[in-house]
Amino acid sequence: MSCLSSGSEQPSIAQEPSQVAQWQTVPAKVYVQAGQRWGVLGTMGSCFAPLAASCLLQPQVGDLVLLTFDGRQAYILAVLERSGQTAQLHLPADTVVRSAGSVRVQTGGGLHFQAAQAVVLQGADVALQAEQYLLQARNVHLAGQSLHSYFAQRQEYSGQRQQVDGQSQLHAGQRVTRVAGHDDYAAASQRLVIERDWRVRARSAELRGAQRVVVDGQQVHLG
Repeated sequence: MSCLSSGSEQPSIAQEPSQVAQWQTVPAKVYVQAGQRWGVLGTMGSCFAPLAASCLLQPQVGDLVLLTFDGRQAYILAVLERSGQTAQLHLPADTVVRSAGSVRVQTGGGLHFQAAQAVVLQGADVALQAEQYLLQARNVHLAGQSLHSYFAQRQEYSGQRQQVDGQSQLHAGQRVTRVAGHDDYAAASQRLVIERDWRVRARSAELRGAQRVVVDGQQVHLG
């Protein structure tokens, strides 16, 4: 729909270029949105106009915008005054932001990322600092050459856990292990060194050696 004031005639496409109306720029008020076109009202009359490619701020009903038109078509160039508190940036195609230096994003409130597909963070170093960090995902995969973690306190809960290590070392000041069900341990060889006491208490205990069983000490009590 053309932006024409009352009593004006729409220029014909077949007219000579010199007879076609020149582009004019006027302020206009947004009164409705229909898809990707906005109904605006101003001194030129009323019409529906899409956004110009350079207009990133998406208009809302009640906003004052800068409109350009030539009698046949019109575009919204910019939002001059906003009527609401929420601002939306409209990027109609794939967007790349390039900077010769660093880019910093600062907000007075929160920062929320939402994407229909993947969100990718890529950099030589990625640092995250937060008072609280929460990660919720259906599947989590971590891969790397090395992993270092330091915690003053750590709690871990698993419904089922499988761990495969080429070599494993554990150094603890004190360890308590409680297994409510069955505990099965198998090793090619085992060496157990106890500096103080070693106690085994069971309802039934069985010790077998295919070749030799040795019990040695300064005092051995049986029974």
